[in-house]
Amino acid sequence: MFFTLHILLMILATLGFITGVSAAIFFRKNKHWLNFHRKLNLLSLMVTILGIIMAVTYITDSSGTHLNGLHHKAGLTTFLIASAAVFFGFHQIRGKNKKTLKAFHRWTGRMTLLMFVFVIVLGLKLTNII
Repeated sequence: MFFTLHILLMILATLGFITGVSAAIFFRKNKHWLNFHRKLNLLSLMVTILGIIMAVTYITDSSGTHLNGLHHKAGLTTFLIASAAVFFGFHQIRGKNKKTLKAFHRWTGRMTLLMFVFVIVLGLKLTNII
């Protein structure tokens, strides 16, 4: 059950991040794009945390070893990069060096999306789907 919940939560989080980034790219003319972008990406980060909790619970229940594979390590790295992207996004508005924070926000956001693809492929290989 925890394995299935992990998969469903991570799919939901990935789709949420993709939608949030799409709002920032394609809907800037809408006056509510920033609010939507912020809330959806923060929600997606929370869903990611729940997905990680499900994975840890699944591995603990199955007597497995934590962080023993590339999927696990890449997934944790992706979570940390996504957290950094959200952090930089919230702090770029009131930060002292707005240009730098904005650049970090954009690049960590891009890296997050690329890492999601990488981690998904690793997960599909781990489960022998591909």
